[in-house]
Amino acid sequence: MKNEYNIATKKGFEEKDLEDILIISEIKKGDTKAFGKIYDKYYNEILIKMTYLYNGNVEKAKDLTSEVMIKVNEVLHKYSVENGSGKFGGWINKIAKNTFIDKTRTTKNKFSKKLIHIDKDFDLGENSVHTQIKDYRDNPEENIINKENKKENNQSLKLAIDKLDEIEKTLINLRYYSGLSYKEISKKTGETENFCRVKMKRTLEKMKKTIIWKK
Repeated sequence: MKNEYNIATKKGFEEKDLEDILIISEIKKGDTKAFGKIYDKYYNEILIKMTYLYNGNVEKAKDLTSEVMIKVNEVLHKYSVENGSGKFGGWINKIAKNTFIDKTRTTKNKFSKKLIHIDKDFDLGENSVHTQIKDYRDNPEENIINKENKKENNQSLKLAIDKLDEIEKTLINLRYYSGLSYKEISKKTGETENFCRVKMKRTLEKMKKTIIWKK
């Protein structure tokens, strides 16, 4: 890694960046404790950025920051100034950004799939809700559905969610994204379980009036 350090010096790396090169050199030589220095140096920086991306949700930010640090440790051997990786600070932030994007894309897909099935999930006793939201999962009978129609339906669903107020969005997220029971939602929101059930019922009815499904 001496060559890496020399190249970094010639490229004008600052002292803090050159310090990273030395630490990474230790890690690549087999020092299992050296990664702790990288962790301590960059954890808070990544956490702050993740918290911003998650609109202040610190718990989600902490979880994803931990994922980022694990991923960095796994792919650190690929970092090389000589091969164009640039400053380590930029390299690790790029990994953080891509991890967030991948996570968001995955959770959005899961969220949409769960929402598409909401007409099957509600049990409110005598006041059960049927939202008539069509299940568009592929199966032999539904393979003829045009992909463009699916996109329009997903967009309609997204627009319906965007029109909800904060408590309605929170309920939808906790129920269909996080998969929580009404008892768990009650604890999370500080509202009674009955309030959550009734509010969810009204939220679904509100969405039902907004969503226009294209067959």
